[in-house]
Amino acid sequence: YRDDGAVLADMLKAAVTPEVYVFNGDWVLQYHGRIDDDKGGLFVEDETLKHALDTLLTGNQLVEREKIAMGCAITRVTM
Repeated sequence: YRDDGAVLADMLKAAVTPEVYVFNGDWVLQYHGRIDDDKGGLFVEDETLKHALDTLLTGNQLVEREKIAMGCAITRVTM
């Protein structure tokens, strides 16, 4: 998905890339945030997104529905 003009990023209030949004079948936000706990990907100790998806796919509710995402800032171009 190419978000020209950051339309969806603005709607979701996304601040960095990557930043994950997981919705259920009714488009209700279930999880928002990071993929894991290591920005570089070499020393991952907490696979946050995998844990969230596994929990949701088993029909359980998440205890933590949001984790601060780490990444490069999304810059908005103003005209």
